[in-house]
Parts: sequence; structure tokens; C-alpha cells
Amino acid sequence: MDPVVYIYEIGSRIFNVHVKDVEVLNFRKSRTGSMSSGPMNAKFRTFRFRVPGWGDIPWKKVVSALYEVNYRGAFIVELEDPLIPLEKGIEMGYKYAKEVLSAFYE
Repeated sequence: MDPVVYIYEIGSRIFNVHVKDVEVLNFRKSRTGSMSSGPMNAKFRTFRFRVPGWGDIPWKKVVSALYEVNYRGAFIVELEDPLIPLEKGIEMGYKYAKEVLSAFYE
């Protein structure tokens, strides 16, 4: 799914944005053939949440589209990365969000 497409379709109805990233684990997906879910630590899970900027979401395109549809609401950074310690993730998430958002928002 391309989040940018949906931003243009429903832009006027977006009231807040959760900034989180996801990494698709294609090496697992090729075995299951789908986006399996289940417990976060399940060996068959085909994706994992990541610190913003460390996954597959094109955040610069997402933020550009949000700005273009006149979104001026909150950005809430979520951290659920199983690989990066929380304190480090907070630092990394803040730095990345600031970099991406500062082009359009003060």
C-alpha cells in the first residue's frame, strides 16, 4: 500500500499523524506469501516496526503530500522498534522527524 495515494484521497479528513515506520521482511514473506501478523516476536511475522527513517515508509514523500493537502495538525512519533533500545530510539526518532518536518513545518 502506498500511503501517499491515500493522503491525496482523504487529505481533508486527516486530523493527526502517527510517525512510525515498518520494515517488510521479504525473506520471510517469500515463505508465507502474505503479510502475516501475530506476536511481535513470532518467527513467521513478515514485518517489524522500526524507528522512523529505518523502515520502508517514504516519509519525505508522505510529509510533502501532507503539506500539499494543507495538513497542519500534530505529528506523534511512535517507537516500537525491537532492535533499537528505547532511549536511543527516542533520540533517533526525534532527530529524523525534525529533519523531515522542518522543510515544511516550524
